[in-house]
Amino acid sequence: MRPSSSTPRRLVVGVCVALAGAAGLLAPAAPARVAPAYPPSGSTLVVEPPRRPPRAAWTQAAGGPADSPHRRFGPERAFDLASRPGAPHTLYLNFTGHDVSDSVWEPLTTTTDGRIPPWDLDGDRSSFSTVERRVIIAVWEAVAEDFAPFDVNVTTRPTPVADLIRDRVDDTRHGSMVVATDDSRIFASTCRGCSGLAFRSVVDRVDQNLGMRTGFAIIGSGWGHPTIQRYLGDAMSHEAGHHFGLAHRGLNGATYHPGNAGWAPLMGASTGLYLTQWSDGRYAGAPPGGRDPADLETIAATAGFTPDDHGGTAATATPIGPAAVVAGLIGGSEDGGPDLDVFRLAAPGPVRVQVTATGFPPNLVPVLTARSIGSARTASGVDTRRVTVPARRLPGAAARSAAATLTSSTVLTPDRGPTWLLEVSGGVLPGAPSAYGSVGHYRLTTTPLPRRARLRLRPRPVRARGIARPGRRYSARVVRRTGGYAPFAWNAQGLPRGLKIDPRTGRVRGHVRRSAIRTRPVTRITVTDAAGARATVRTRISLRSGRR
Repeated sequence: MRPSSSTPRRLVVGVCVALAGAAGLLAPAAPARVAPAYPPSGSTLVVEPPRRPPRAAWTQAAGGPADSPHRRFGPERAFDLASRPGAPHTLYLNFTGHDVSDSVWEPLTTTTDGRIPPWDLDGDRSSFSTVERRVIIAVWEAVAEDFAPFDVNVTTRPTPVADLIRDRVDDTRHGSMVVATDDSRIFASTCRGCSGLAFRSVVDRVDQNLGMRTGFAIIGSGWGHPTIQRYLGDAMSHEAGHHFGLAHRGLNGATYHPGNAGWAPLMGASTGLYLTQWSDGRYAGAPPGGRDPADLETIAATAGFTPDDHGGTAATATPIGPAAVVAGLIGGSEDGGPDLDVFRLAAPGPVRVQVTATGFPPNLVPVLTARSIGSARTASGVDTRRVTVPARRLPGAAARSAAATLTSSTVLTPDRGPTWLLEVSGGVLPGAPSAYGSVGHYRLTTTPLPRRARLRLRPRPVRARGIARPGRRYSARVVRRTGGYAPFAWNAQGLPRGLKIDPRTGRVRGHVRRSAIRTRPVTRITVTDAAGARATVRTRISLRSGRR
């Protein structure tokens, strides 16, 4: 049943910490209301430590692709979201409260009626506001992207218990639930302000115990919107990861990897960082023996990977034209890490090819490799050029967030052949140890372009009065570019001391050094266009008279 406007609600977030395992038997049912014994046999409970709110300077970018679900869906869709309807495994994100009476959780709570109250952001529990509904959509989007490589339906639709529990070995339709709540006092006797609770390895467990299949993402006050949507999304994926058998990813003896240059493993202290990915534990400082099992393969052992949507070889490549928009998913592969998608492009004229990660927040760092078929420029007949994602400023653990869209692009020209093989794969951003967790959705776009003149550079006179004075600010274009395809990348060698070239615009800037006033060194300036063409020119920048 869909939550009504009068349904109360509450909030959550999670990041893990210590394990507490034990044995015991569930108490038999009795006529009177008797709480089951805790903990159940063969179970391992994960208790997440308290999580401090972000500093006031931390801001969450409310960006992402224009067609992102949190922008495209209206607030009325908040409780009607499903990433893979019909998938055999279900991950239910519950924001509307949950009854824990007569379950394994009842002995751990302080509730008087056995009910975990709904998630709440604005202090009004009588209804879900528009802001709260939009946050729910954004959180669902984040978790759905984390589980996109697997045959799992991430949903906010109220889910029948029969679709979550596994009551017999041949029951192939089952899953788990993560409940969001904002009141850690409910579990005060258990974890003293913890940020999450979940049992490990319960999705494939054969029993009728929904309680063990329920996890909690918890966060107190001080987490404002839109900060919460990133933290809560990471937290719910983290707790669900435990359900599928994942343990924590630590660093240098600590239980949690705290993140590095904006990257952290989802099973570490990942909440809120720019790039949070599944990990294989292959990073410096990982605990001994902490590399196995790897996250993607562990989840896939239960849920399986999604079917490959595009072939990974030239023989199975998806054909596209010079004006195409194609959606794709870089998923997991049986041999570990992300897969490869290949497209065959017939382009008689110049065409721009762009691959953009469409998940928000993204897990995929898209990398595009273009190979021309039948080119006479190489002996093998294949001309290969790899286009990587440019470096960008990334946030620290409690610093600013980045709103950048991860994109890889190039311009293909017919002088290298009219037919191309385009390979889309997962790459690496600074701070990430490898491309292992670089999986997720992307959009491949091809756009025809008019033919451009050959890329050329030539020196141009520059007049800048008064620059002979030391410390005076200098800014000028010392060469003129014609032709080529944008964007352009500029580089300079041999500039007078104190001057630098802007790599995006080609403008030379800086503060003149006294030692450079009466010098005229030879400066070598190079520009490279989006098609890989390059032009170089040598010039002299005179600082004595203000003229080149």
